Amino acid sequence: MKKIFKFLNNKQKEAIERDAGPLLILGGPGTGKTTTLIYKLYHLIKIKKVKPSEILILTSNNSNFNFISEQLKSLISSSINDLWIGTFFSIFSRILRNEIYRINYSGDFVIYDKEDSSDMINSCLKDLEIDPKIYPPKIFTNIILRQKYSQISSERYIADKTLHENDYFNEFAKDVYQLYQSRMKKNNALDYGDMLMLTVKILNENKTVLKKYQSKFKYIFVDDFQEVNFIQNLFLRKISKNVKQYCVIGNDDQSIMRNKGASLQNTLKFEKEYRKKKVRLIQLTKNYTCSQNILDTAALLIQNNVRKKKRQKLTSSKPGTFNPKIIFIENERAEARLIAQEIQRLHKKRVPYREIGILYRSAEQAYTIENQLRNYKIPFETIQPESIFKDKHVKDLLAYIKVCFNRFDEINLLRIINLPNRGIGFNTIDKLLRLARKKRIPLWEVISENLDKKLFSSRIIKNIKSFIELINNISQNIDLKPSQIITLLIRVLKYFDFLKKSVSKYSKEKIEIINKLISIAKHMEDTGKLTSIPEFVQMVSLYENVDFFEKGRNKVTLMEMKSSKGFNFDTVFVSGMEDGVIPHYSSLEVPQDLEEERRLFYISITCSENNLYLINVKERNIYNKRNIFPHSRFINEIKTDKTEIINILKSKAKKILPTEIEIENSTDYFKIGRKVVHPIWGKGIIKEISGYSPDLKLTIQFSRAGIKKISLIFLKKFLKKEHQKK
Repeated sequence: MKKIFKFLNNKQKEAIERDAGPLLILGGPGTGKTTTLIYKLYHLIKIKKVKPSEILILTSNNSNFNFISEQLKSLISSSINDLWIGTFFSIFSRILRNEIYRINYSGDFVIYDKEDSSDMINSCLKDLEIDPKIYPPKIFTNIILRQKYSQISSERYIADKTLHENDYFNEFAKDVYQLYQSRMKKNNALDYGDMLMLTVKILNENKTVLKKYQSKFKYIFVDDFQEVNFIQNLFLRKISKNVKQYCVIGNDDQSIMRNKGASLQNTLKFEKEYRKKKVRLIQLTKNYTCSQNILDTAALLIQNNVRKKKRQKLTSSKPGTFNPKIIFIENERAEARLIAQEIQRLHKKRVPYREIGILYRSAEQAYTIENQLRNYKIPFETIQPESIFKDKHVKDLLAYIKVCFNRFDEINLLRIINLPNRGIGFNTIDKLLRLARKKRIPLWEVISENLDKKLFSSRIIKNIKSFIELINNISQNIDLKPSQIITLLIRVLKYFDFLKKSVSKYSKEKIEIINKLISIAKHMEDTGKLTSIPEFVQMVSLYENVDFFEKGRNKVTLMEMKSSKGFNFDTVFVSGMEDGVIPHYSSLEVPQDLEEERRLFYISITCSENNLYLINVKERNIYNKRNIFPHSRFINEIKTDKTEIINILKSKAKKILPTEIEIENSTDYFKIGRKVVHPIWGKGIIKEISGYSPDLKLTIQFSRAGIKKISLIFLKKFLKKEHQKK
């Protein structure tokens, strides 16, 4: 092979050279999976002279897409603009822009995020006279999305009783789904489920379109294949039928998108599904980021999962100078203080702030840690779970742009019709909506062509006409660059003045967020990633904050565990090692969910290159109340003679003292079939366990008192007292 491939290991070279037939590349974190993909693409384009237009690359997130694109551009001097590369959603959007007219949508559709979809659900519930307090909109949103991810349309959902007979909300779900989908089509809007479902629908119903894409793509690559869901895999099976090579890359131990329909079975059964074409499996086992101590800890944890492929052991060239530390401490305030003190100590030993990461399961854990970092004057940056594009005032500005492109977008039209205040109040808007429903026409058509002078005063009509004129004037500038049109909107709407009056306390913060939006748009324009308003409108619906994060700044990074995939730090602190936090309380009763929590923790462990702190607190203020959780069951799974167990409960020492303690898994002690003794009812056997840790309920069959339900907390306290008496 050429010199350019010299630094690659033999397994990577084998994967690169194999350019025909189905190929499954499996590798743990830090084994160079993405590097292998990049050099495989280089090999095809530069050496094999494959046209970039014949290659399709699908990634699970925008960070991977950006990284692969930038690396390819630096390696390949010739243009790769014809290369089809992007996330599933961006590629599906690209196909739909060209093909959606075939199912009576317009190509200038808007993409609704979760909040937009929720607003639409609320609108449907109101018109169906369903009380959202009794029937929460989120339930219907999840039901609808679940159907779409399974390629089940509203028509099929209504017709097939077996699809909804087990839904608690089935008496209303059919009506809500039907009305929701009808409104979405009238608005020329798609939600995330539509983008998947409608793409496959077009391929199913139009053989010419299917053949077009089957013949177009000769090579298909899928990164993070473990995160592919049912309908995405259906799409892949269809268009990969005639390819020269179909290559999927991933690691089933890192699958954490089950809530978005991701199916491990796609990875576990890939070889069986394509057995006739003789799948080649290549396992990458050489790790380039973590020390061996970290890898061994992660391996101990993940071996407890049942649903996984057999894997060769990961090896590292770095033995590791630090053993993972499990720390027991009093509460979250002490935990935050300990983290800050350790960061100070590490920084004095020349560990840069940018090489330190703090991970947590829930965003509300961050607040206490942030306060302590401020107290200790430690620079930090928190990657917020919600995208900057989800900020209310950012969404308000973007709503103007969306309505300029699509006047039928009712959700965004309602968002801006009286923002800033222009004298079109709630009662007026309600009348306009009722008129639109009565005449069965879009809201824009009502305000632009069907205003009834008997229903509205001359002042209100004047205000509405002024709003229409504003939208039409902004639309004339739609050819401007995204950063320019945002700046124009701020000036025309006097938006910063509006913020200073309406949210005076937080106006500075909100203005900073909007200026950051302009900076993001400007940066993407300058780097060629963004050239038009339609691209920008699509981007804001599909990007998250983590996609814009730059590790180069010398600050400590705080983030949720679910955002940590792909990140590496010299030192990692994991906060919340308690049953009910890690693993999350909602996963404790479902084996598949518990395995996903274990994979999430596995990812967090392997974010650490060298030094790992796992912190358990005796009591934690979380989920809006004070909780005493048992320590995480995952602690028992990774504890070895190499693990440092540090107990500073009730210790006034400022420094960490390496004191060994015995870990008693008090929750696991109470299992079905175990014999217990109650102070009043005597001897009994546990028959059933229900509820969530720590507040589990035990159903116990007592020999003389019959069946009783008892709180686990009470029983543990009693047993502790009995033990102390002895």
